[in-house]
Amino acid sequence: MSKLILLAAIICTLSSFQIIYKSRMIVGNWQAKEIVLEEEEVKDELNKVDSIFYVHQFYFSSDELSAQLILKSPSGETEELKCAFKIYEDLEKFDKPILVCKNMCDEGYRMVFAIDYLNKRYLGLSLLEEHSSDDLPIMSPVLKFHRTAGPPENIED
Repeated sequence: MSKLILLAAIICTLSSFQIIYKSRMIVGNWQAKEIVLEEEEVKDELNKVDSIFYVHQFYFSSDELSAQLILKSPSGETEELKCAFKIYEDLEKFDKPILVCKNMCDEGYRMVFAIDYLNKRYLGLSLLEEHSSDDLPIMSPVLKFHRTAGPPENIED
């Protein structure tokens, strides 16, 4: 009888263990695909908002906790945002995995993205504005990246 209980406990433990695949897969450096803007379009946008930045680079550390986002303005000015990140894969409200990035200091921002696709070469994110902070300086709601560095198991041969 005790062997049966032990076997049942082992099966329950093994079946409830969940590996979050996307958390490991996202580790590395991601470079944004360049956004080509017409000169007039840039001028119009700059008149609307004081500082507009486009996402230039996203780095997810191997501790699967911290990330760094590098923003770039059309004039070449850059700004770095350090944040903690977590990926939620099975939230009832969403049909895609969700990436949540929150500030690590006292800046008070939160960015919530839907992960449109993630593989060894490409990452696609859509900013969920209704769940993110209101005052984000990010202009593009859809972000497309290609991997420039990462752990060997995340790099294609």
